[in-house]
Amino acid sequence: MLGFCHWVLDSVRFMMINIGVWPVLVLFICFVLVPALVSVGVWWLHRQHLKWLLWAQLGFTTLFLASCWVFSQNSVLLQGDALTLNAGIYNTQVPALSASNNKLAVVPATELGDFTPATAVDGIHLPRYQVGWFRLANNELAFVMLIGEVAQVSIVRTQQQTVLVGGDLTNLALASY
Repeated sequence: MLGFCHWVLDSVRFMMINIGVWPVLVLFICFVLVPALVSVGVWWLHRQHLKWLLWAQLGFTTLFLASCWVFSQNSVLLQGDALTLNAGIYNTQVPALSASNNKLAVVPATELGDFTPATAVDGIHLPRYQVGWFRLANNELAFVMLIGEVAQVSIVRTQQQTVLVGGDLTNLALASY
């Protein structure tokens, strides 16, 4: 049992490095702490069902680890002329990056201006972890992938969508051509 506990702690530390403290903390509170408190309350009131409560807690802990693992699967892939972004359960693809009407700009994260993510429409908005679909300050819908401390943000604009990605994508885009 002690080996399992060490494995769980090492897994959580690894995921905290990949996705940050806040998402792991929120998932821990939802999937481990709240069920544990409910289990303690049920056991305190009835003084029975301890075995089932412990099994349920093991299931919730497994659910927590699986959720952390899913949210830590982030990638930016440039295949041919298409940019594919995967951020946990959210993903999008930008086809035909080299088209003449598509634009790629890199700006400091502090100077996003109208491109600042304002409201999460279908996404996660936590400190140092903003992924999914957001309404920007200019009221435009965009896919946002800002994970960790971001110094620069790449803004990809096509006729169909706008994408904000943490980091400088110009070197990645130039290396592929």
